[in-house]
Amino acid sequence: MTHAEILQSIGTDRAVAALVEQPLYRVRKWRQRDRIPSPHWLPVIDAARRKRIRGVTLRALAGG
Repeated sequence: MTHAEILQSIGTDRAVAALVEQPLYRVRKWRQRDRIPSPHWLPVIDAARRKRIRGVTLRALAGG
């Protein structure tokens, strides 16, 4: 699963930004670059868990 796919599984850019408490422009850049910087991995994992999305783990993000 790519980083862009992980973000899409969580929701829209606006929804992801709210869940991970980051500005919308930053989340848009993550999706465009298909890269979530590692300091933001844990909030992304937490957001996926809150939405009951499986497979979003440190291993998945490291492999993405």
